[in-house]
Amino acid sequence: IEVDERDNDALVEVLDSKRQAIARADHPERRTGTRRAMVTAADPPSLVVRVTGKEHAGASGTATVRVFDLAALGTRPDCIAIVKALAAADSDYAAGEEISSGHSASPARSDARAAFLRAAEGYAAAVSALTAPADRPLRGETALALAGVEYFDLQDWAKAAEWAKTAAETLGTDDPYRRSRADALVAAAWIEIGSTAPAERPVPGYGVHSTGLLARARRLLQRLSRFHLQRGERYDAGSQLTNIALTYLYEGRYPQCVTASQSASQLFGAIHETLRRALAWQNEALCLWGLGRAPEALRRFDRARKDIPEQPYPKLYLLVVNNTALANYAVGRFDTSLRLFDRALAFAQEVQAQRDEGQSLYGIGVNYYALGDRVRAREFLDRSLAIRTVALDGRGRMATLRALATIDAGQGRVENAIAFDREALSLAVAPSAAARIKIQLAAHTAAAGRLTEARAQLDEVISTRAKADSLIRAEALLQRAVLLREMSRPREALADLAAARPPLHRLGGVLEEFEADLEQARALRMIGRPRAALAAVEGALGHSDAVRLQSANPELRAQLQAPLRPAYDLELELLRERYERAIAAGRDKEADAIAAAAFVSADASRAQSLGDVAAQKYSPAVRRALASEFQRREALYRELAARQFALDARVDRSGSDDPHARHLMSDIAELERQADAVNTVIASRAMSAGTARRAGTGRASLPSLPADVALVSYWLGSESAYAWVVSPGAIHWTRLPSPVTVADQAVAFHHSLTRLVDVPLERRLHDARALYEMIIRPIEPWLSGARQWVVIPDGALDYIPFAALEIPDPKADSFVASRHDVALAPAAWMLDTSGARVRSHARRALLLVADPVYQPDDPRLAVVMKTSATSQPPARHSLDPDRGQYQRLPFTAEEAAQISAQFPPADVDRLIGLDATRDRLLSLDWSAYRFIHIATHGIVDAQVPQLSALILSSYDSSGRVVDGAVRVADLSLESLAADVAVLSACDTALGKQVPSEGLLGIGSTMLARGARAVVASLWPVSDEIGARLMTEFYRHLLRDSMSPAAALGAAMRSVVSSGAADPALWAAYQVSVVALGPGPPAHGVASRGPATAHEGAELETRRMRAIQAPARVERLLDGLISDRQLSPKDSYQIRDPAALPSPLQKAVAEASQQGRVWVCRASSYKTWLLFTAEMSLPLSREHGAPVLLLNRYDAKGELKDAGTWISDPHGKWRRLAD
Repeated sequence: IEVDERDNDALVEVLDSKRQAIARADHPERRTGTRRAMVTAADPPSLVVRVTGKEHAGASGTATVRVFDLAALGTRPDCIAIVKALAAADSDYAAGEEISSGHSASPARSDARAAFLRAAEGYAAAVSALTAPADRPLRGETALALAGVEYFDLQDWAKAAEWAKTAAETLGTDDPYRRSRADALVAAAWIEIGSTAPAERPVPGYGVHSTGLLARARRLLQRLSRFHLQRGERYDAGSQLTNIALTYLYEGRYPQCVTASQSASQLFGAIHETLRRALAWQNEALCLWGLGRAPEALRRFDRARKDIPEQPYPKLYLLVVNNTALANYAVGRFDTSLRLFDRALAFAQEVQAQRDEGQSLYGIGVNYYALGDRVRAREFLDRSLAIRTVALDGRGRMATLRALATIDAGQGRVENAIAFDREALSLAVAPSAAARIKIQLAAHTAAAGRLTEARAQLDEVISTRAKADSLIRAEALLQRAVLLREMSRPREALADLAAARPPLHRLGGVLEEFEADLEQARALRMIGRPRAALAAVEGALGHSDAVRLQSANPELRAQLQAPLRPAYDLELELLRERYERAIAAGRDKEADAIAAAAFVSADASRAQSLGDVAAQKYSPAVRRALASEFQRREALYRELAARQFALDARVDRSGSDDPHARHLMSDIAELERQADAVNTVIASRAMSAGTARRAGTGRASLPSLPADVALVSYWLGSESAYAWVVSPGAIHWTRLPSPVTVADQAVAFHHSLTRLVDVPLERRLHDARALYEMIIRPIEPWLSGARQWVVIPDGALDYIPFAALEIPDPKADSFVASRHDVALAPAAWMLDTSGARVRSHARRALLLVADPVYQPDDPRLAVVMKTSATSQPPARHSLDPDRGQYQRLPFTAEEAAQISAQFPPADVDRLIGLDATRDRLLSLDWSAYRFIHIATHGIVDAQVPQLSALILSSYDSSGRVVDGAVRVADLSLESLAADVAVLSACDTALGKQVPSEGLLGIGSTMLARGARAVVASLWPVSDEIGARLMTEFYRHLLRDSMSPAAALGAAMRSVVSSGAADPALWAAYQVSVVALGPGPPAHGVASRGPATAHEGAELETRRMRAIQAPARVERLLDGLISDRQLSPKDSYQIRDPAALPSPLQKAVAEASQQGRVWVCRASSYKTWLLFTAEMSLPLSREHGAPVLLLNRYDAKGELKDAGTWISDPHGKWRRLAD
């Protein structure tokens, strides 16, 4: 069966009487050509030939079907062999197309390529057999098919050019259309060869350089375009114009590229070929990008992407998605770029498009580099380089080499970087690409100490290559300015910057503009113009939000903050110089103002990611919309934890170079990338624009502090280390020993504290005294009178328990904790220093989680298994691969009992033992508790903070194995209103250290999500000591109404006085705060007096809870509405939620989920008012009368006002002050 097609690419299938396909045929000559299928038919035959067009629905075409009985050729076995070879090749080609379009059921990794290779072998065999003069047309047609396989599918450009040339010569003048198709393939192959060949030497086999071969291809294509236009074949003419545009693109001739692309898109638009028009738009976008017209380019990319579906040509789809992703990366839209590359990578792997897979991996790698994650960047770039061989994708290999060179240089492997640069340069064809590689090579040459050589390289770029491209020239001038400053020639550097900054502002990205402003500040400082330098660095920091907001993902934003740190460093150094001049001149007020400005500047750099996490809002509607993302994220983190566990075990056994270990590393990087993509979607939805609380970047006042509090802020910069002390009405700024010295001593102290067994106590005490001398002694005069210190640490000081620093004293040394209470804060701008207490809703007093079940031999599990009919399922490795290492924490049960005894029993929710599961804990509303106490194991991941977790029970109350990890990702979804959250678990204060952000992990997330104070640990502690410390902490917190810092300080003093003087035993816990104020009130806490008082409290609690019943609250709400005339007099009550307007139905649903009752009133004038209310148990106790917390909504569901109302014994209501 032969099918000739015209004007529509098609698939041919032969169906039997049951409509089952018994043969398929496809062909590399798209829109024309003959498909052949050979079948053995029954007698009488009953066959159907189905011809399916593969292009868009509007594409029209013709198919001519011919059927031959091969029995008539019984005397011509040679002819039958040729027909069989052609049919088999078309069948193999159809199989390869099916796999590479993602339609095959379960293709093996090599199936598509293997099928295309078989097809190529079949076509080649037929060409060899077609030797008779009469066979010439078929021989030319088959050679053209073979060229198509080599070009489109096997991507062997040299063979494609060779076979296409053979086809053109064979077809001659007998078939001018097919000959033009063959010539077009020759030109297309030349473009691929010319665009990847080294620019410095002639292309092997062609005798011309790459630009000459591109020009040769363009001349051929121009002739072919004219030929097709003369014949009215606009589709083919447009195809040649599309390729002409590529020749200009690869030569860097962007205006001509734009013109050719526009001509192509107009031709395709006239014949309604939307897919090909979109491809022309995509090429036009690339050309516009080369001209620096980024906004226009992005619009073109987006238009093209909408018109190019995944099918029928997956590679065209991948081309436009990858290029759109790359353009978004280039303008700093990293979230969008990663999302598109993620989509392209998955699809490229599905359809086995290796070249596109390499580009997607490259794009992911450069995004991670821009986001500051060098480790993951390297992982993806290495995978990209392995795919991007010179033969497959020379241009792509050049780009990947450039990116890897940048990473190597940043990690100090400068000679490796230079080697990568030189290989990339050898592959550059376009002058713009070569110029940019030379700029990078010069930077790396300078880093290697060869400044003169680097200067010559930049001079050559500026004087020759960059003349026609203002952006490249600006980039070269910026790099030369850096070099000139390093060569102590700042005035020349400023001249280069003056020329570079305008085009960088007009055409460059935000990072380039930031770097130019920062470099200008450095040069101005060198020539003695500090005021101008300060103005320049402030200009650079004006871009800080633009730099950070290139991602919505808080974790990625934290990494984007890192490049800003040098600018803050420089600003502080400049301010310090002004401060010292003012001090020397006796201008104390001016010095104080400068010190305050420096404090505010340093503080503005801190805790931005915590503000981002705090800004995320998860309403019921958002949770429903993101339900699938939450599930996917949970699955990803479980799998990540399992792979990390397997990797650790493998590395311990076989080392990091073990092939299986390398494979696991690759898997982990891939899973982390997928998790980043999901987290970005979640953050984008959960964070409303402008809702994040931000540090002030302009003039800001110092925090107002209570009389007995001193705020200490540290800065370990690149040049200097500083400390500020802020007290009521005063500020002091001091230079400390060098930042390296301070950091080294801090690391030594932390190390000694964590090595209780093999480091003697004397060493710890020595380190404690030494660090005190460095960071406290210089500011001691301003601290000694303050009872409480609030410390904002920086760098290595994040790991230090300030309470354990030892105060050298001639009479007797003592710890800081013996004289002062210490709290940490992430940043001063996050501190609520008003002292006002958060309004107390009807909240439970305490959520207590302790003593989980970890091991299968735990007696508590045995009891359950005896009484439960549920059989123990096999443990799933991925649930909790570390489960075997967790042992019971027996003292946490005692700790829990002693803590809960200090509360009325009815006010404590306990999750103990088999009830202490992940699902039970996450099912609760955490905002309902004033105190949260979790005493379990904990793990910290310093690389992926989202994997840090509190480890709860490995078994549930039915004895089933469950996932016990409550990860940071889970915590980030909770909303807290707790006065204190205590994480009585190992290492919960630790996390990933990010410059200016501190340690990101469990403790920081709890603080960001609403806890006013978080108590967490810096290293593992004995659960016995921990239990004693926590019991004392709550005793002082509740009975004595102490603040969390004061309560922890008192608990530490109590433990030390009992004989545990080693700080490694008692100093692990620290309290971090975002609010300063009095401790919790004593009322509502269980009495320490006689049992009768306790019983009375229980009776009072039961009485108050009885009036909290929903029916009771609803009656009270009705009375309040009537008494205060909160609704129109003619209104009537609506009781059916379905009868309410849609916005009010949503408000009712949310109120019900929050345990609030509702009453709706409507008037004859269509005035709707919805009231929701809940009873405040603490305020009702305090006032001895019912207190309702009220919300009122209009018909649009908008909250009109909210109030707190109290009733007297006669049912009269009055409003309390909010």
